[in-house]
Amino acid sequence: MRMRPRTLASVSGLALVIGCSVGKLVDSPPIKVIGVTPAWVVDSARAGSATTLPAALMISSTGGGQPRTWTAHRAANADWLWISADTGSAPDTVELALDPTYLPPGIYRDTIVIVPNDPGAAQLRVPVQLRITDSTTTPPPPPPPPPPPPPPPPPPPPPPVANFAPSCSGLTCNFDGSSSTAQPTATYGWTWGDATSSGSGKTASHTYGQTGTYNVTLTVTPPPPPPPPPPPVANFTSSCTALTCNFDASSSTAQPTATYGWTWEVARASGWGKAASHTYGAAGT
Repeated sequence: MRMRPRTLASVSGLALVIGCSVGKLVDSPPIKVIGVTPAWVVDSARAGSATTLPAALMISSTGGGQPRTWTAHRAANADWLWISADTGSAPDTVELALDPTYLPPGIYRDTIVIVPNDPGAAQLRVPVQLRITDSTTTPPPPPPPPPPPPPPPPPPPPPPVANFAPSCSGLTCNFDGSSSTAQPTATYGWTWGDATSSGSGKTASHTYGQTGTYNVTLTVTPPPPPPPPPPPVANFTSSCTALTCNFDASSSTAQPTATYGWTWEVARASGWGKAASHTYGAAGT
């Protein structure tokens, strides 16, 4: 009889989905619309850095068919924040520069306020945040490389090969199937060729009712394959401090050799491991 190979279940991890949305400010009537992208600006630099960090705001308008003029200013008039223009007409691009020079470690905030000259359109406010980190702080280590793929499953055992040696004394014959090739848990069944009840076991004995020639058959049956393991169930907890979040998937139900993969829904490498940490570039959901 042919042996059935073991079946192995594959596992996968739960994906964490993080998205962000940018809103529009719409005045009344709806044909008078002015918008800005992105909705906020966040960047960081090490203390002592003199490298200016660039950013840009895309100002757009729809409806009415005419360009919409606007003015812009800094709400807190922060010295570290520079804007390329304080007036213009949409569509337009406003260049920003965040200058970390001489700033001690901390979080600095200001807001770009865009005021349409059209009284029917609302003002737009774009928060700007600059984080200055301590230059003596050791940067976080890079994420670990992805784990190697799991080894392939072992090949199935070969099918059993039945073989036996008989020895008879009078009408009683002894049969030994030890020379068969099979798994240790295989079962052995015998038919004696005389229409009597079958026998079992690697060795067996049978007494015939009369002399003659009989066709004796040994059937070796491999054990059934074990049931597959249950499918994995991904689950995790998270805790965040500022923009850094730690994720722990220890509450997931999976085999010990399961692998865990994370996606952050941002243009960065994915994470690996039952526990992982990620620092986002901006606040959001």
